[in-house]
Amino acid sequence: MQAPDWVRERLDNWGRWMSERSSSGLGFPRSNVISAYRGGSASADFVPVDSVAAGHTHQAVQMLRGTDDRAWMAVTCRYVGNPQVRPGMRRPMAHSEIARLLQVSEPTARAWTLGGELAVMQTLDRWQMRPALG
Repeated sequence: MQAPDWVRERLDNWGRWMSERSSSGLGFPRSNVISAYRGGSASADFVPVDSVAAGHTHQAVQMLRGTDDRAWMAVTCRYVGNPQVRPGMRRPMAHSEIARLLQVSEPTARAWTLGGELAVMQTLDRWQMRPALG
């Protein structure tokens, strides 16, 4: 079993938003558009980050921290990077790296990540079901 694609896309977007936020990018790519025009190839740095969706996802992930700290850590490592590393040096981690960091087996790290992804999905789904204010 795995989380739906839209959840993983939202978490990928959140991970990019967190890395840009930690490097004072304010939502803008760290690369210069002019340098990309001069023959550089397109990269993930030029994928636009949806700041509103990333903010909602961030709130959902922070709520996860209060209920299941292990799942929060696994999701954070998977999509943002090791929180013990300086923000500018963080990078998303593979399940094997998460397992080594948390000193668990790789299937356990995968299960914690999946649990976190599903909890974030449920929170985002609940928020979508709220009636509009006004």
